[in-house]
Amino acid sequence: MGDFLQNKIKISSKLGDYTVKFFYNVGDLAATKIDFTYTIVDEKVWSLYKDFAPFKTISNPLFIKASEEEKTVETALRLIGELLDMGITRGASIVGIGGGITQDVVTFLSSVLFRGVPWTFIPTTLLAQCDSCIGGKSSLNYKTWKNQIGNFYPPREILICQEFTETLSNKDVRSGIGEMIKVHMVPGGDVYTSMEAFMKNIMNDRKVVLESTISALEVKKSVIEEDEFDTGLRLKMNLGHTFGHALEAASKYEIPHGIAVNIGILIASKFALSQGLINHSRNQQVLDYASLNIEKTDFSEIDKNSFFGSLKKDKKNKKGQYCFVVPTGDEGVELKYFPMTDGIDLLIDNCIEEVWSQS
Repeated sequence: MGDFLQNKIKISSKLGDYTVKFFYNVGDLAATKIDFTYTIVDEKVWSLYKDFAPFKTISNPLFIKASEEEKTVETALRLIGELLDMGITRGASIVGIGGGITQDVVTFLSSVLFRGVPWTFIPTTLLAQCDSCIGGKSSLNYKTWKNQIGNFYPPREILICQEFTETLSNKDVRSGIGEMIKVHMVPGGDVYTSMEAFMKNIMNDRKVVLESTISALEVKKSVIEEDEFDTGLRLKMNLGHTFGHALEAASKYEIPHGIAVNIGILIASKFALSQGLINHSRNQQVLDYASLNIEKTDFSEIDKNSFFGSLKKDKKNKKGQYCFVVPTGDEGVELKYFPMTDGIDLLIDNCIEEVWSQS
């Protein structure tokens, strides 16, 4: 069937322009003529799709697990060793198939192998398809520090196939929706309200999932083309992430990333209210919007010591200051710094308790 959209999304990048193409079914990817000689694939994705074309043409796949423990330089070096054992040369290219963890590792290793080899990304989670697949970032963990190592190295091409999302769990789909909600909050205005319309049918309509994915990518495209290397505007895309990353760790990853981001937005909004940055009406607007994707069962038990330990290690912080992206009074969001004091920690803890008590 091939591409089902005539208008592909083209991303301008100082590191090399790239294109996002869209497909209905996994089998349609065979028409792309991609060279799958050097393919790194999420082992769960392989187990589900190994008998589909073009997976059947992959003779020697290299595997990665979708776990935070795998998102390290050590994993990247292991895979580089396996690629070298296979005989990869400078003229070759790499294909990465999987979600955000696969993307992070393959981005990094492709950038350092032979000082850079071209690569293609086939995102298989909704979260990767609607957000992380564009922008070119890699983020790797080091010991107890999350996302402290990384760089920018976009793929040459991104192939989004919607059929992959049909084997995701409800929670994984909502994790992707969580990032869509975040993306649409950043510019505010009409783009913000469009997501509310999508949410009415997104869990039951394949076409709506596609439309909201494209909408989110178009919003993010406008941001990264203005600020590719995180020096200003793009930092606002971290809305909900400082609290969200801490929630992931504090729940031992029972709360998946996109849902943790949505809950993080709730905490950020209540915190902004406590600081006089927004009024009660704006706070309620944000709570109502971000809660569209949240279920009561998402509020897993969290370890507060782990939460604040992670919060203090966030890579966006300055010495002695937290960095939070918070809602503002004009339907937008802003990046602001707050002192790491017992008083601020108490306010944050109160915000968490309010969010959990209202779940």
